[in-house]
Amino acid sequence: MTITGHSHPPADPQRHPIPPPPMRTAAAEQDVDHELIALLYAAARERCVPCQDVWLDRLAPDATSTASLGRWAGEALMETYGTIPDEADDEGPLSEMFRLYLGEDTYARGYEAVLTPCLEMSAAERRAAAGKAIGILAELAQD
Repeated sequence: MTITGHSHPPADPQRHPIPPPPMRTAAAEQDVDHELIALLYAAARERCVPCQDVWLDRLAPDATSTASLGRWAGEALMETYGTIPDEADDEGPLSEMFRLYLGEDTYARGYEAVLTPCLEMSAAERRAAAGKAIGILAELAQD
């Protein structure tokens, strides 16, 4: 899909996996816009700020998709470092999601743990949390 006059190639699943389907799907997670997350991820991997802005603006009103993106970032950090590094856990909206995520069983309750604060956030807060989450994922993909 092109919005800004160009497109980004899809992720190579060997090097840049897209969000995996959850092992145990929460009912609300069935409404996640995986295509939008994949488009945002492709733009972030290529550091295309205009496209990231477009996709973040579309994602901001969607609490279920923002929660899924936050969970994916949390899972990626846990897989890479075994914890959420301090620099990823600052005082922003994503921090609340990470704190709740760390206190839950990742696959059984991880999504619900991050969905709750997403539902309570404003669209601007969700956009900020999604921006930080996609930045983390893009950075991890560069390693």
